[in-house]
Amino acid sequence: WFFKGDDDTFVIVENLRHFLRRRLSNASFYYGYTATTPDRFYTSGGAGYVLSQAALLHFGEEILTKPEKRKLCNKDHAED
Repeated sequence: WFFKGDDDTFVIVENLRHFLRRRLSNASFYYGYTATTPDRFYTSGGAGYVLSQAALLHFGEEILTKPEKRKLCNKDHAED
């Protein structure tokens, strides 16, 4: 599991472990808030989010092998 949080994100690790304990890291899972714009959705990193190992590997593979799928945020948005 991969957790992304900012320096002002508070996590109760025991609760997160309990939540993830029965979930499979070899299946693609994303847990967190999904923000949307009219033409796309993206992870909102402010509160933090969790990716399973499979989801993180898939994300990395897509970014590295399919340049057309790479999107940059508008310069007025955060880099999450």
